Amino acid sequence: MKPIDAKDLEKALLKKGFQKHEGGRHTQYYFYYRNNRTSIRVSISRGSKAVYSNNLIGYVRKEMKLSDNQQLELFVECTLTEEKYIKHLIDNKVIKEKQ
Repeated sequence: MKPIDAKDLEKALLKKGFQKHEGGRHTQYYFYYRNNRTSIRVSISRGSKAVYSNNLIGYVRKEMKLSDNQQLELFVECTLTEEKYIKHLIDNKVIKEKQ
């Protein structure tokens, strides 16, 4: 899988239901579903030139509860929409449909 730029990841997260929370060593992004904060959290380094390679991509993928690295790539490329991401989370019982 090709490396992912942290800024591209941030843009995709903010576009698809995640909200930014500053503080600590990293910026935290929490996923909100139906105006409720879920347990899904992604941490991104504050380094302005951060690029995520395979090992960090796997870590972010797990934080986002995605099945494989390709899903993360599709998420960042905006092929995996917020609606499809929510469906994935519901299908995998990460969140409840009527939360």
